[in-house]
Amino acid sequence: MISAQIAAGLKPIYLKRFIREHKAPTPQEDKVILQRILGAVYNHTGVSIDDMKSPSRKKELAYARHLTMNLINTRTKILLREIGDMFGGRTHATVLHSCDAAKDLIETDKKFNELHNTINNSL
Repeated sequence: MISAQIAAGLKPIYLKRFIREHKAPTPQEDKVILQRILGAVYNHTGVSIDDMKSPSRKKELAYARHLTMNLINTRTKILLREIGDMFGGRTHATVLHSCDAAKDLIETDKKFNELHNTINNSL
C-alpha cells in the first residue's frame, strides 16, 4: 500500500499515476508477464523452459536460467518457492542464488547486461 506520507505530498493527477505505476500485478497479469519472459528468453537465447528445468550446469543453460529467474522475480509477484517449482523443483534459496548471480552478471558481463536490458525493456 501507498504510505500516507507519500500520498499526502502528491497532487491528485500525480497520485493516480503513482498508484498506476506502483500497483502490484494481479495473478492474471503475472501469468501474462511470465509467458512473455519465457518467450523472450527463448527467442533471444534458444534455450527452452525444458532445458532450463534440467539439472544441467552448462554455461548457456545456467545463464538463461539466471536471467529468467531474475526477470520473473523482479517483474512479477510470484513467490521464490513457486519460481523454483517451475524450474524443476528448485528451492527458494536456489532461486535467490540465481537472482543474485544474474545481478552480478548484469554488472560484470556486458553481453549478459545487454541481453537483460533488451528483454526487460521489451516486456
